[in-house]
Amino acid sequence: MTFAGLSLVFHVAAPEFRTALFLESMATQILVIFLIRTNGRPWADLPRPALALSSLGALLVAMLLPFTPVGGWFGFVAPPLVLVASIGGITLAYLVLAELPKTFLFDHRPTKRARR
Repeated sequence: MTFAGLSLVFHVAAPEFRTALFLESMATQILVIFLIRTNGRPWADLPRPALALSSLGALLVAMLLPFTPVGGWFGFVAPPLVLVASIGGITLAYLVLAELPKTFLFDHRPTKRARR
């Protein structure tokens, strides 16, 4: 979805493509940690504060990087707001699609009978 959207919808140049792909990759990779760490819903089984703070801190740094002078060292450019919003939508769709199989896998598994 990201490649198609960047190429076919937004027609971005290489620096914007690089920046958008970085933002989307960091967001999905960091946020999916909260989904795969538990069989249940992530909001019902909260992570320890150290995991939450370190992960969300890394996400914040990654999201701000393209908007700083340091981002230029990596070839990043400040993306337009519509592109950032689209990346947010793609990330949300990814997280929903990552959570859905858990519903099927863990809610529909056969129950074990107790031994007598």
